[in-house]
Amino acid sequence: IEKTPDLQQILSGENASFTITVTNDGDVDLTNVTVTDALAPDCDATFASLAVDAVETYTCTVLDVTTDFTNTAVAAGDHAAGGSVTDSDTADVDVIDPAIDIQKTPDTQQILSGGSADFTITVTNIGDVDLINVVVSDPLLPQCDTTVASLAVGESFSYDCTADNVFEGFTNVAIVNAEDEEGNPVTDEDDAVLRIREPDEGQLPVTGSDTSELAVAGLLMVLLGAAVVRFERGLDDGTS
Repeated sequence: IEKTPDLQQILSGENASFTITVTNDGDVDLTNVTVTDALAPDCDATFASLAVDAVETYTCTVLDVTTDFTNTAVAAGDHAAGGSVTDSDTADVDVIDPAIDIQKTPDTQQILSGGSADFTITVTNIGDVDLINVVVSDPLLPQCDTTVASLAVGESFSYDCTADNVFEGFTNVAIVNAEDEEGNPVTDEDDAVLRIREPDEGQLPVTGSDTSELAVAGLLMVLLGAAVVRFERGLDDGTS
């Protein structure tokens, strides 16, 4: 008996299909030929007889597979001498979970109108199989687009990009698309918010040191004003 493919990879929840071939490779005819498969009962079969060199082939399916497994198909048959013969073959099913993650940072930033905004994009293969044809696209910032040929399990890459002369705020979305070796697609996206702050008209920026100096000057002016008031009152009273 042969059960093929020997190994197949499927996504979680997909079906696993097999081809089973039973051959009488002996020199006597067989009767009561049975095939049993404990983990794939849909693959069980019975044939009344199997002549020398005769072959029986059929397909079967296991539905909604969510975990890896190795299943064994067993063929048995009787011969005219009163004995029986048996054979078995195994097939492995590998359930894969391809996935990818993209992060665009900072999540939120504020710049002056006409300024530049810097972003960092990080892409990581968070699945359990290698990925190929990794493409990052950013519709509002094409300068953030990039392509990587392959990305191994657990591997990441990061890069920076800049938007210059920005006068309006926006929320832009970076999107990554890729596929595994079997052609199964994966995708992810992340957004970043950019806000614009208009400078106050007619007012220069004030630094921390400038603020301290202004506070001291203000206090001196208040004290001086109080002294002038007392002096004028003293003149009015004739007691200066």
